[in-house]
Amino acid sequence: MRELTRRARQLVSLREELVRRCRQLGIPVFSVVKRCTTRYFMKWYGLKDKAPYTDQFIFHQVLNYGERTSSISVTKAIEVKERTPPLTEIYGFYIKTSKNPFTPPVRVEYPEHLRGREDWIASYVLSTSLTTREAEFDGIPKALCLAHRDCKIARGMVREVYRRVVLNLLSKGFDERLMGLAWGASLD
Repeated sequence: MRELTRRARQLVSLREELVRRCRQLGIPVFSVVKRCTTRYFMKWYGLKDKAPYTDQFIFHQVLNYGERTSSISVTKAIEVKERTPPLTEIYGFYIKTSKNPFTPPVRVEYPEHLRGREDWIASYVLSTSLTTREAEFDGIPKALCLAHRDCKIARGMVREVYRRVVLNLLSKGFDERLMGLAWGASLD
């Protein structure tokens, strides 16, 4: 658990450095999240205990193509308890970037120094989003689609890496009865 905490803090530190450097250079930096299972907006508006739905599901029902929600402080909605040193506050909104009624909206997140530029960010995300029959790319900005295509590790490759790790653990005497609990998959 300590290693996981250390790695998480390292990622946050790298994000902070990226935001700081981009701000210094005048480069707007924001992220697009396509598979949102969070309930930050439900919590923000006091609805988390009233309905079991994710934010993305709710906004999929109400947003039309090109529409977006107002922004909230994702940082405050998460309620990060340990903030040493203080983190850059992150804001976010949902926007419907596809005309396809089956494609849900995406969440866009940006650092606090870009507050007031939400319309520009939304316009940029909308104007660069692809319209395609491929569900995994529909409504996603082209740059993300290219990165996904070029960087995604194929399922077969992940299976082979997993197999090698498991065989390595077995050769070191790891109790194979615990593997199902740890990873929940077989070597088949």
